[in-house]
Amino acid sequence: MSALSRGFFAAGARTVLATHWAVESESAKQLVVATFKAFEQQPTLSKGQALAAAQREMMRGQYGALYQHPYFWAPYFVTGDAR
Repeated sequence: MSALSRGFFAAGARTVLATHWAVESESAKQLVVATFKAFEQQPTLSKGQALAAAQREMMRGQYGALYQHPYFWAPYFVTGDAR
């Protein structure tokens, strides 16, 4: 993970949203869209807090019972400038 993140930072990225393992496509889309919506709708949230809010939505079953399992929301993390 660190080498991949360093590559993005070297290219000018300030923040990277990454996963610890391969993820299922539909749940990934739901989580990333929810993260960006939370960040846009609540400007006081940090990027890390927006991700956590999206993960909590998924845990509560907002995107279906299957996606409540940690396999679908737990691998995501924000590195770099999480504010």
